[in-house]
Amino acid sequence: MGEIMGFAPAGSAIPLCRIFRETVLCVHQLTQASTGSRISYERGRPMPLFRGATSKITLAYLQIRDLRRLYAAHLRRSTAEMRKAGRVVAHAEVDLGVIGIAVLILDDQSRILGSLSYVIPASEERAIARLVPPFLRR
Repeated sequence: MGEIMGFAPAGSAIPLCRIFRETVLCVHQLTQASTGSRISYERGRPMPLFRGATSKITLAYLQIRDLRRLYAAHLRRSTAEMRKAGRVVAHAEVDLGVIGIAVLILDDQSRILGSLSYVIPASEERAIARLVPPFLRR
């Protein structure tokens, strides 16, 4: 594996990873010693399975049954977190350069009536605290 480092630009790292439960785990890594660059994928450190090229290529090759189980579990956890927070803040998920801030409008029986969102320029991120009602800040 050492000879492939010769093709990489200065400051590069080459992590060798494998899936471990619901994470991607770096099991070995080559770096260019002279650059001192540092990346998050370090040997032994578990990384998120839904972010980054290493994780995404792993997801692309999982069996359908494993993907269904994984997505269902992840979706349950993430929607529970959103409910607890009472709002969602999304950075550039639909349009680059903007932040979406959304709250749900429910009736007195907790049925969905609609939602209300702010879409603000990413440069105005500090406004989020002002725009989210105090009762939704937890």
